[in-house]
Order: sequence, then structure tokens, then C-alpha cells
Amino acid sequence: MRHFIIIFLLFCYSIGNSQNYYSEHISSLNGLPDNAIRAFYKDSRGFIWIGTDAGVSKWDGEHFKTYNTLDGLAGNKVWHIEEDSHGNLWFACFGGGLSVFNGLKFKSYTEKDGLPNTAIRQIKYSDRFNCLAIGTGSGFSLYKDSTFYNFDPKVNLGYLRTIITGILEDDEGFLFFDFLMAHYKINLSDSIYLAERYKLGNENYKVSAVYTSQSEKYFGWGREGILVQQNNQIKEFDSIGQVFGICKDNQNKLWLASWNGGNAFQSPPGGLFTIKNEKVKRLNQAYQIHSILGWVSFYEKIQHRIFYGTIDNGLYKIPPQYFEYYPPDYFGEEEFNIKDIEVDHNNAIWMISDSVLIIKNDDTYQKENLELFNNIPLKPNPEIVHTDSVHKNTIQRKHFKNLEFDHQNNARLNIELMGIFHVDKSDIKNDSYHIAHIYYQFKYDEADTLFYANVWDTCLRKYLDINQNYDHIAYADSSFAIHSKKLFSYENEIWTIGRIEHTYFQRDGIFRNINTEDSTINKLVNDICFDSIGYAYLGGSDGRVEILAPISRKKIFEIHHPKYNNSVQWLQSTKNRLFVGYSDGIRVYKLENLYKSNSSHHYYGKSEGYTVSNVLNSTTDKNGDIWLGTDNGLLKINTDLMITNEPLALKTIIEKIDIFNKPFNWSQISPIDNWSGNPIKIPKLESDQNHISIYYHTINYANTDYDEYFYKLDGIDEEWYEANDRKYVVFPHLRPGEYNFLVKSKNKHSGLFSEAASFRFIIKTPWYQQIWFYSLIILLISLSLFIIYKKRIQIIERKEQKKREVFQKISELETKALQAQMNPHFLFNALTSIQSFILKNDVDEALTYLNYFSRVIRMTLDFASKKFIPLSDEITYLKHYTALENMRFNKLFKFEISIHPEIDPDTVMILPMITQIIVENSIKHGIMHLSFPGEIIFTLEEHSEKTYKCTIKDNGIGRIAAQKMREKQGFLNS
Repeated sequence: MRHFIIIFLLFCYSIGNSQNYYSEHISSLNGLPDNAIRAFYKDSRGFIWIGTDAGVSKWDGEHFKTYNTLDGLAGNKVWHIEEDSHGNLWFACFGGGLSVFNGLKFKSYTEKDGLPNTAIRQIKYSDRFNCLAIGTGSGFSLYKDSTFYNFDPKVNLGYLRTIITGILEDDEGFLFFDFLMAHYKINLSDSIYLAERYKLGNENYKVSAVYTSQSEKYFGWGREGILVQQNNQIKEFDSIGQVFGICKDNQNKLWLASWNGGNAFQSPPGGLFTIKNEKVKRLNQAYQIHSILGWVSFYEKIQHRIFYGTIDNGLYKIPPQYFEYYPPDYFGEEEFNIKDIEVDHNNAIWMISDSVLIIKNDDTYQKENLELFNNIPLKPNPEIVHTDSVHKNTIQRKHFKNLEFDHQNNARLNIELMGIFHVDKSDIKNDSYHIAHIYYQFKYDEADTLFYANVWDTCLRKYLDINQNYDHIAYADSSFAIHSKKLFSYENEIWTIGRIEHTYFQRDGIFRNINTEDSTINKLVNDICFDSIGYAYLGGSDGRVEILAPISRKKIFEIHHPKYNNSVQWLQSTKNRLFVGYSDGIRVYKLENLYKSNSSHHYYGKSEGYTVSNVLNSTTDKNGDIWLGTDNGLLKINTDLMITNEPLALKTIIEKIDIFNKPFNWSQISPIDNWSGNPIKIPKLESDQNHISIYYHTINYANTDYDEYFYKLDGIDEEWYEANDRKYVVFPHLRPGEYNFLVKSKNKHSGLFSEAASFRFIIKTPWYQQIWFYSLIILLISLSLFIIYKKRIQIIERKEQKKREVFQKISELETKALQAQMNPHFLFNALTSIQSFILKNDVDEALTYLNYFSRVIRMTLDFASKKFIPLSDEITYLKHYTALENMRFNKLFKFEISIHPEIDPDTVMILPMITQIIVENSIKHGIMHLSFPGEIIFTLEEHSEKTYKCTIKDNGIGRIAAQKMREKQGFLNS
């Protein structure tokens, strides 16, 4: 048996290359009018204005609207921008003069308007003094109450030349800073404005830029760097270059735009710099910025973005440094596919690829190649390691497989086809071959018991004492082969996820299959992590994250976003948050929300700097920062920065409103907002102006593609329309009424809704749909119906009149016919009765009967010539007639007459003798067959207006019985 002892070098590298950060480059190719960026300003409406050497651009984060001299701007070189208390914007046009813009038009000022010089570099507006301070190439001015107050240092103070590069406001007035070391002050509290010399510290510093933040003042210092003044103490930072732009972010970090336009041997490098905790960093390489002609920097505090403007290469948009990327060349590698990553107790980051082990400590790293392990000293236990077989037939196929630390902080490195090695962190010469035959995944539990599994094995193996022997317990599922692709450790639990399907864990000798216990759990899990109180999080291939309770390991909740189904690549829990990595970004959840089944979250994608798409493994360091091993380098997640940079809600605006797909001049019907052209008051549109297109967007300088819009139209919609990324909506053929359009967006990064923008409007009711018109129509229809009704009534009345006339003639004819029929019978019967009285010698009765008879005859003859007679005559006639009949039949019946008191018999006209026939029939068919006295009652009452009801009632036997008696009598007679 041979032992190879080789001494090799431990390489320790000082970092030459820097880590990389994400930035977005914006140039004239993206809509800027020019690549020379001179100024940034965010106005009160939320828009960023960008001064260039080819005009000024209004930017909403997505589109640029450029103004230049053709629009009325004094000059195209816009070097500074300010806003006054009325919302007007002022532009310092270098070489052109001064311009003010009210949203509709520009007004410009030059020498002829009172300016001393048109080479304006700096302006500063004061709300306190209601005044604009102006710095030019030959002096400085104040513009107050429409008047220029000019100060020429050459005349007033005896200086030959002045280049004002910065203006500050203090309690008394303005401070003007000169690049030629002569600084000035104007006291506005005096009635007469006088300029006096102002000294910066004890030295005559050249000033190229100024910036204030709380109690500190920052000055660009000549061509050297910057000065920081606090409590009258000045600190110098050199080797930066000529700083023209200074800003500070919410992490108290200064961002400097440095210009190197001088002699390369005399000037510092120039470019983008930061200062924090008095440490200066140049970031051109880190952000892949090639320009050294930096001019302006600006911090947008809503979305925490830095804007860095150059005068030769446009601008750069820089998100917070959430993500630090360490490419392969950072470690001196052409490729770096990180197969495993761990953090030791000293917070060093350990990483392995197939053939390289790298240990990163802050700004240095150590690197060991696989070949070094071929001949390291062997210190095996002879009872469990057979050294003859250690290196045979393995050299060509071996590679690093797995990295792990036990709880004593011992590093164990697994090399496929060789086994586990102990790595001495202090001296690699002490590395040793530790355990043979374990070639794949292994983990330690809290008692440092070793568990082992691989992608081909059907079980999980627990080694009872690996330092002594290979005795072990095998845990298996009787129904499924494990085929483990990854192991996880939490306290006394060892978890494994199958290469094919299912998730298992072992605790206290009990082996459980999570999927057979709960079939809703994803069968294809990619990663598992645990929080500080023991909740387990399982990230699946379908994008779900399932949360299992401590101890019981029952599923209590799942995170599922239906619109996002990318597979979960990695999981980490730190700082009371769950970090979930996908190929398109990271979602961060507060644990306190997840415990309440609330899956609200923040999203971090490419716009925030997350540009990796394939993460192989992850770990968390002692500071709570997350490290990701990717297929091409290392990525660090600065979790504190994510937590402190809490996102804020954005602002959604209505950009324009068209009528029938054409621009509409809203000033015709309402006062308008100068900046948008939209109406200020509620506009009233005509009824035919009811096809409305509304364009809207959210002012977003970080991630415009993250915004999803919701809208509704009060007056039609009860609920908000579902989210979409469309930035306009069309409402065709709206009915008359009052409407209120509301739109808001939800940002994918913040998860927050913007403040809803609204547009209220009224569509007037057309004249033919208004109440007065309807009333008129109803009136006309009613009048027409009334006229038609009256005409119809008249026609009906005429027809009825004609009918009555016909019926009257018929009645007359019938009456005459009846009368003609009655007279012979009546005369015969009457004469027979008179004869009977005479034969009986009853002369008195005969005379009485003859008296009644004569009256009846006289009235009958009288009625024959009349169409109508009074009711009183008809009643008299009936009395005479019934008296005759009673005498004839020996007082056979009693005749009674009942007339309603309100009926006047003398005024009511009826047909003559119309009731006599009925009375005659009553006597003939009813009364005369009675064996007892009969009764006939004549009743007359009012039925309705001009209509009367006459009832003749008797107590006779009736027509049917009388008919039968006649038939019987006829039969007997026959």
C-alpha cells in the first residue's frame, strides 16, 4: 500500500474584478432627443423633466414628450429646471436665456428683457421669497415681481470673471457658488438687495455643484471630488473627478456624477461614484457604464431609483442594490456552474462546481481544484476504508457532488466515486479522506447523525456511527421507490424529495410519505425550507408553495397565484419573511401574513435587478442575506435593503379623452388643466357625443410592464373590470346620464393599488327625450285621443239616433198593429159586458162600465196620433182599463201602482199604451185562472240617467200553467 503526500499551495485571491449590479441604459434610441443629459427635475404632478442639449423632455417612465425652440423654448441646451409656487416650470437654457412654461405655452427672457447673460447654468426658486435666483457665465440675477435684479461681480465686487455652478437658499437669501473660487451672498431680508462675498470654509474652494441634505451641505470640489460640510467642518474626498451631479438615497448613500473632460493625466477618472460611511466606490464597471462624462444624478424617492446622466451616452436607471452578481470571471473562471453552496460558522460562503471549490470571505476568496484531492493524505479508519480501492478507476469520472457542515462546523466535501472528504479551513494540507462509498447526497441532523440517499437508491439510510462502521437503518416506502434528488435537514428531521415523485421525512425513527397522507400536496417538489418556528415550506413544479405546520406536518395553507405558474426553483426563510424564487423573479411574503392565510407579497424581477433564470441552490448567511448558486455565477440578495425599501403606491393619471376616436377641444365646454388638456369642471356633452375613448397610465419609472389596470364606469358598472395591461378603454353609444369613470392599477412589484384617477362627465338628454318633449307628446296624444273619442261618440250617437228612429217607427207600427188588433176584441168584449149588465137590469153597473169604456176609447183614439205621451196619461189609461176588466171579471184582481217619488209622471214621456199589453197578458194568462183574488202591481223606478225600469208583477198561475190549462181544455172540448 502506497501513501502519496504532496504539498500544494493554497491560493488566496484579492478581488480584482467587482461584483455586478443591474442598470438600464436609456438613450436617443429609446426616445430621448439627445444623449447629452444635463438636468433632472420631478415636478409636483409626478413627471420627470430631462434637460438635454436638444431640448427638454417630459417623461412618465414610458414615453418622452420633447419641447425645443420650435415650441418657444429660449434655447435647446437645458441645463437646469425649477418649479415655482404656481406649478410653472422654469428652464435655464445655456446660451439661449430663460424660459417659463405654464403647460400651454412658453415665455422666454433674453438680454433684451433684462437678463445680463444668456449662458445660464443654474437657477433656484424660493417659495419663501417668491423669487428666482439665476446664475450665468458673467454674474447672477434675481427675478422677482416681474423684474430682473442683476449683479455683476466684475462691477460690484471687482472680480474679472464668474461661472456660477451652484445656488443654495438660506434663511436670509441666496448663496451663489463660483467655479473660480469667488462665492457670493444676497440678503433678501433687506429692502435693498446687495451682493457680498461669501467664504466657503477656510479655503477658497472651487465649486462645481451643490447639494443639501438635512444639516449637511455637499459641494463638487474643483476637478478633485467633493466636500462635505457639517457644523462648519469640511471633509474632502478626492480622486473622483469634477463632480457636477450630487444626490442622496434613502440609505444615506451619496451618488456622484463625475466628469472627466480634462487632461487624462491631470484629471481623476470620472464616472459614477458612491460614498457611504466615508468609503468611496467607483461603479462604472459594476454597472457596465462606459462613459466617464457624468453630469447629473437624481434620486426618485417613490420607487427608489437613481438616475445617472452623462453628456455622451444618455442616462442610466439604477434600482436599489438588492442583487449583487458575481460572474465567473470574478473568481477567475470562464464558467462557474454552482452545484452546492453553504455558509460556515464564520459566515464564509462555500461553493462547488464540478471541479472547483471556492471559499469567499468578504473581498477575498480561496480556490481549490478537484485535482488537489486526488493525492491528499489518507487518514482513514482501516476498519471501514480500504485504501487500495480509493483511487482505482475513479480519476476520469469523478467530480464534486455535495458540500455540508456538521454542527461542530466541520466541512465535509463529497466527491463522486470517491467519497466524503474532511476539509480543513485553516490549512488545506490537513484535508483528509473521511468516508468512502458515499458518493451522493448526505445530511446531518441536529445530533450530527449522517443520512445518505441517491437518485438510484430506493431508500434513505441512517448511519448509526459512520466514524466506526457502516451499520445503518434503511427507511423505505413499500409502495414507492424514493430515488432521492435532494436532502434537507431541520432539527431532528431529515427530508428528501424524490427524483420521480413524492416527498418524505424521517423523525425519531418514523418514516412518512407526505403525499400519501395528503393527496393535495404537490408530488413534484423542487425545494424545501423551514422558518424559525418550524413551519415547512414546499415549493412545487406547478408554482405552488405549500405550508405544513410544525410537529403534525399537516398542510395549513398553500400559496397559489393562478396567473403565475412558473416552477419554484428555490426557497429561503429569513428575517420573518419567505423568499420564493422562480425563473422570472422573486416573491417575498411576510410570515405573519402567511400564518393568517394571506399571500400578499412583493415581487422582484429584472427591473429590480434579478436577471438570473436558473438557480441551482441557495443558502442564507449569518446576516440573513441570501446567496444563490446559479448555472453561471453567484448572486447575493441584500434582504435588509428589500425590507427597508418598502414600496409606495404609484399615481395613475388620465392622459387624454377622445370623442369618436378624435382629439376633442375640451376648452369649448369647460375650463381645462393646462398640463393635460382635460376638463377641470364636469363637462356636459351633447347626446351625439356619446362615443368616448379614455387613455390612462400609471406614472412608473421602475417597472411599467408590472402595472395591471382595473376600471369601472359608475352609472353602468357595479364592479371593477378584471385586471389587464391595456391602457385605454372605449365606451360606445353611452346613454344620456351622469357618469364617473374610475381607473387604478396594481403594481406587480409592490402589490399595491394606485390612487384611482377619475373623470366625471354628463351626456345630456336629447331634446326629443326630455320631460317637456314627452309631456308635449303626451298632451298631443291625449288631445288627439280626446278628439277621436268625441268624434267617435258623435258617430255612435248619430248611429244610435238613427237606430232609435228606426226602432221608434217599428214600435209605432207595432203599437198601431196591436191597437188595431186590440180594438175589435176590446169592443166586442166591452159591448158583451154592457149587454150582460142590461140583461141583469143592473143599469148602474152598465152606466159605470160604459163611462170607463168611453174614456178608454177616447184615450185610445187620442194616443193613436201621438208618438209619445206623458207617463201620467199612460197611468190614467191603465186605471180605466183595469177598472173595466175588474168589472168584467167581477173584481177578480186588485191593481196597485207604485212610482218612485223622484219621478215626475207629467214630464216623463213614453210610447203610448206600451204597458197596457203587458197588463192585459197578466190578466189573461195569470189572473183569470185563479180561484182567489189576484193582484197586479205596477212599479216604476229610475234605472239610470234618462232610463227607467218598469215592473208589472202579478200572482197569477203563469204563462206555462195557463198554456197547459188551455191545452187541456182544448182536449176536453175535442
